[in-house]
Amino acid sequence: MSLKIQIERELESLLGKPLVGLGRAADMLWLGFGDPCQITNFKGKERSVSEFALHVQSAWRFIKEGRIALASGDLYLDSVTKFADDGRSPLSRFDSEVPLFSSREVPATVKSVAADEMGGVVLIFDSGLHFEIVVMDSAKEEKWRFFSNKSEADHFVVPLEQSGSLRLIK
Repeated sequence: MSLKIQIERELESLLGKPLVGLGRAADMLWLGFGDPCQITNFKGKERSVSEFALHVQSAWRFIKEGRIALASGDLYLDSVTKFADDGRSPLSRFDSEVPLFSSREVPATVKSVAADEMGGVVLIFDSGLHFEIVVMDSAKEEKWRFFSNKSEADHFVVPLEQSGSLRLIK
């Protein structure tokens, strides 16, 4: 089975689910989809999370009305100067833009899912918003992962093998 088909089959569980939140942990984008559910974290504390999560450590962007609304490069731009972050600013452009972006675009329901043979993904939402993951390098590190917070199933992970071809760990 092709990588494109494997990705589309795995992500089809997002169809009809709302994007309910987004944020970051260092330079990793996280997206939450679906209804809230309760989990117990590694410290033994209960917390509310979304039904599904997508963690992205590759290039990504949100597109609305033919323009980039938010993108992975915003993580590395200073929120004030809009130049490359030199580490002195407490906020990146991503940090300053997410509240406004979220108030305008979230929730939005996933209408379609498409993938490519390189591990790239396009989610189209009912609002006209598009989300794209673009694999931009040949490094072997993880590019993105998808998982359900409601089950103990393995995470669906897209990395590169030593041969340079993508593989999925399920």
